[in-house]
Amino acid sequence: MKVGFLKGTSKRTKIFTLISVVSITLLLALNFLLSYFSISGPLYLDMTPEGLYSLSAEMERECDRIVDKIEETDNGEKIKLTFCTDPDYILKSYAARYTYFMAMDLRARYSDRVEVETVNVVMNPTAVAQYKTTSLTEITANDLIVSYGERYRIVNLNSFWKQGTSGDFYYDGEYRVASLIRSVTAVEQPSAYFVTDHGETYYDPSEPTSDMSKSMGAFADLLRERGMQIKTLKLSDVAAIPEDCVLLIINNPTLDFTYDPDRLDDLSYVSETEKLDNYLVERQGAIMVAKDYRKTLPVFETFLHEWGFKFSTSVVTDDASCLVGEDKEKRPTDIIAQYDKNPESYGYALYGEYADLDSAAITVFSDTGSVECSFLNGTSAPEAGTSNVARKYAPYLTASKTAKRYMRDPVTGELTSILDGDEYAYHLAAVSVRTHYNTLTQETKQSYLFCVNSASFLSNGLVGEPSYANFDILSAAIEDISRIDDYASTNLGGVTGNSLSPGGKKLLNTSMSTEDVILKSNKHRDNDITKDFIVIKFNHGISGAEKVVYTIFVAAIPIAALVVGIVVSVKRRYL
Repeated sequence: MKVGFLKGTSKRTKIFTLISVVSITLLLALNFLLSYFSISGPLYLDMTPEGLYSLSAEMERECDRIVDKIEETDNGEKIKLTFCTDPDYILKSYAARYTYFMAMDLRARYSDRVEVETVNVVMNPTAVAQYKTTSLTEITANDLIVSYGERYRIVNLNSFWKQGTSGDFYYDGEYRVASLIRSVTAVEQPSAYFVTDHGETYYDPSEPTSDMSKSMGAFADLLRERGMQIKTLKLSDVAAIPEDCVLLIINNPTLDFTYDPDRLDDLSYVSETEKLDNYLVERQGAIMVAKDYRKTLPVFETFLHEWGFKFSTSVVTDDASCLVGEDKEKRPTDIIAQYDKNPESYGYALYGEYADLDSAAITVFSDTGSVECSFLNGTSAPEAGTSNVARKYAPYLTASKTAKRYMRDPVTGELTSILDGDEYAYHLAAVSVRTHYNTLTQETKQSYLFCVNSASFLSNGLVGEPSYANFDILSAAIEDISRIDDYASTNLGGVTGNSLSPGGKKLLNTSMSTEDVILKSNKHRDNDITKDFIVIKFNHGISGAEKVVYTIFVAAIPIAALVVGIVVSVKRRYL
């Protein structure tokens, strides 16, 4: 006996039955749709009042400009944002979560140009091996790698947070990510300039196959890996150091800098050393000097003396810490530098990974003089007329305590019997930092002058030798003094070393949880599951009122389905 599906029922019952079928069908379709989106990418709503999980209009405009610029070349490369741990850890991490969702927003907006990936560097450290160009590089689970082709930058996600003078915290991720993307995509790429008009040895990008350029090839590679393009500069031809210069290199000058005392009354006259001084004082610049101790350059050395440097005219020798030749003979002028193991020192802050290793790779100085502080009272000196500006001298690398200094015969070049000073841990490389604190804006600006008293320190023989740490140690110094990440100045309220305000997106909700969550996992070194893997700051970032709105929104669909079901059941039973 065949019975019709709706036979014997009222018209009203048929309508409500049809509504039930349609509602269930729509719910199933919605379930499949949500499942699809959850698989293809994270589905989330930004409930923070500051819009921390969303791209600001300024960030969108900045990224539009970057993408438009790289599409002019259209080489098929994508901007890749690589998070160095699994998504579940990222979502639970207070520091990483905001940046991860911002990256997903970028991927959704620029799907053809932006790629986001997660790699567990603890379980699979070789997955990021291509980004470890130096042995100083340690990529951790809390790092973000921004890459474009062969260029990349690595930054710790904790550095995306800044604290203002009032104690409030600001999320600075938009500025930092935009700066990193601009750096790796070479949009308005910062430049390193070689000065060329004093007989210097330099890398010429227009003639990379010349003998001189080849002798500087490894150092040029280092500069490119730090995100800089290379240019040359005749200091005598310009009124000021170019605007895009983040590092000025003066390598092995053989002629002195020009200085005309008869033109000092001429307001239009700016000497070459004044140009250097203006660059450091007014532009917070960075200069790297490698000078031959055998050359006396009075004008140039007077400028360096004012910035805290005094150069020896003798050569440093060290029988206790030097290279040994194939004939087993010591080479006392090929000095193995000592790392500063004082945690409070400038050097340790940059190469502490080496300083703490018993089997650390060596840094070598060949045929070098020494540098020392020229300030009369200690290692710092205030600038005349102000108490808010000071220059501070700090050694970067030294010889051992048994090092000596000898004079060289000017004709034969042989070491003479004349000893210049006692045994001492002479400074082989040092930096002078000028710090300007503005009491009105409460900002601090810094500029850097890095000096070595050796003509060969930047050459291939040392920087390009893979068994030495010269490339790594030099890279760490340049990374610190050049501040290339700060070069990409964007209008995103970003915090930089020279910014006027804390900027960023201020956290409005001050009652957010800071509960420590300690996870134990087998996703760590040595597969020892008894060890703590990571401590996470768990923080939802949603206020109480917003949680109510979010809960109502999430529960709206099942509640609506329940109400429809109840209505249909009541109608069918009683109507």
